[in-house]
Amino acid sequence: MTSLTITIAIPPADLAQNGRGNKFKKNRLAQASKNAAWTITKSLMKPLGIAYRSWRGPVEVTCTFHFRVERARDDDGVISRVKWARDGIALALGIDDTFFRVHPVVWGARRDGSVDITLTPASVVLPVMGWIE
Repeated sequence: MTSLTITIAIPPADLAQNGRGNKFKKNRLAQASKNAAWTITKSLMKPLGIAYRSWRGPVEVTCTFHFRVERARDDDGVISRVKWARDGIALALGIDDTFFRVHPVVWGARRDGSVDITLTPASVVLPVMGWIE
């Protein structure tokens, strides 16, 4: 299995767990983030030979953030901003997002305000049935 890297714009701060936006605005932003991630993931799957529901088991997720401005940021705050995007990615792949194993945040070089979400499926371990003599 190959890994998959999706690059999206960093979702707005209103989607962080301590965001201050009103709930209607937050719902609209969350749905837009989920739909954008779903669309990008679907467009990348076929060229990489990744079929719908072909990934099983845990999937390693690494998020590399490239902010426009360098300043101190909360790692749990930025990870919560991509929660809806991760839901869209899981929906496109046909897996449950409970299989995602998110690694600590990687702070990338200053760039255009994007986040690279890299997903790598784990190796499949098959149980041994019967006896080997």
